[in-house]
Amino acid sequence: MKNTFILSFILIVSFSCRDEELFPIPDILPGVFIIAEENTSSNSFNIADIENTSYISRIGYQSDGFLTATGIDLFIDYSGDEAGAVALKSISAVEADGENLSGIPETTITSAEAASAFGLQPSDLNEGDSFTITFAINLEDGRTINQWNNGFGSVCDSRTPGICNITINVSN
Repeated sequence: MKNTFILSFILIVSFSCRDEELFPIPDILPGVFIIAEENTSSNSFNIADIENTSYISRIGYQSDGFLTATGIDLFIDYSGDEAGAVALKSISAVEADGENLSGIPETTITSAEAASAFGLQPSDLNEGDSFTITFAINLEDGRTINQWNNGFGSVCDSRTPGICNITINVSN
């Protein structure tokens, strides 16, 4: 019995100690993510009035209470351009009251803004084109959290109700 106790003690001590440099524990960031309303009355650029059309939505953020956002950067990608997403604009970060977005100011993206981000005029757009808006949240402590962060800390982590992007189609 005494030998079993000693052997058990040696095994526990041997396998319970590990070098943290060899097996680092990743930092787990508190949750902060984008929340936006799906605007069904203005969810596309109307090709019939392409010079004057716009997309309107409320875009805010939710936090678990540990992080405070100072701004939200919007990036835009165009289906007719292979260069990838470019910076579109920055908006104020307003924290949503749960799922309620009524206190969040509306954000407007015009067809002219979207087209000019790629050196185009609204008249250069065609039916079937699309724009994808993605986000980055700037935090009070200087960090930026976006959809490309790995694991915890992504604005659209699959374990949170965050939204990854908004698609704006050019259609009738």
